[in-house]
Amino acid sequence: MLTINLDSEAEQYLIEILSQEKMTSQALVKKLLRDHLSLTLGGHKSDPLSTFLL
Repeated sequence: MLTINLDSEAEQYLIEILSQEKMTSQALVKKLLRDHLSLTLGGHKSDPLSTFLL
């Protein structure tokens, strides 16, 4: 489990994104991590964390 403290501006951004994307905060974090890792590794599908982020 991960707990973070957001300032009011970041919290409002998160609420807006979750509303628009119709996903949970857990799903959003997974997507952000997967997208970042994909960009970092040059878009390789065989990244070592892919099985954990599905």
